[in-house]
Amino acid sequence: MRSPLGRIALALILGATLLLPSCRKKQPAIQKEEAAAQKPVAVPPQGNPVLPRPGQQLQSGGVVQNVRQAARRTVDLNQLANFALAYYQYQTLNGQGPSRIDDIKDSLDANTISAFNEGTCVAVWGLRNLSSSTIIAYVRDPDSYGTRVVATGDGKARRMSQQEFDEAMKAK
Repeated sequence: MRSPLGRIALALILGATLLLPSCRKKQPAIQKEEAAAQKPVAVPPQGNPVLPRPGQQLQSGGVVQNVRQAARRTVDLNQLANFALAYYQYQTLNGQGPSRIDDIKDSLDANTISAFNEGTCVAVWGLRNLSSSTIIAYVRDPDSYGTRVVATGDGKARRMSQQEFDEAMKAK
C-alpha cells in the first residue's frame, strides 16, 4: 500500500504538469506600451458609414449595398419632399417658383441645401404652373435599379423609373 503522503505528492506533481504548460510568461508593462505605440492608428471614417455619399453609384448585389441604397433613397426622398413643400409654398405666395436656392433656404435644412449646391440634386427654377406631373427637382444620378427620386409640383416626392422621368422632362 502506498502512503497518503505519497498519494498527495503524486497528485501535486500530476496537477502541476497539467497546469504549467498552459501558463505563459507575461510581458512587462513597458513592452506592452511599446507594442501599442507601434500599431498604426486607424483614421475614423467621415460621415455615416451606412449611407453612401450623395451621388455615389453602387452596384446592385449584396445585402450591405442594398441596405445602403435603401437608406440613401430614404434620405433623398425626405430631402426632396422638404424641398417640394418649400418650393410649393413659395410658388403659392409669389405666383411663380423660386429662382434660386437662397429664396427658400429658410425652409430647408443644411444637408438639403448642400445637396443642391454640390449638384447631387438638381432643381428646375422659376416654374409658374405646378402640377403633380411637373418635376421641380430630382436626384441627378439614378440608382442601380434605374429609378430616380423626384420632387413634383404638388409638394410631394416619389421614385420614378428612368422612362417616366424622360417622358416627364420632355413634357416640360
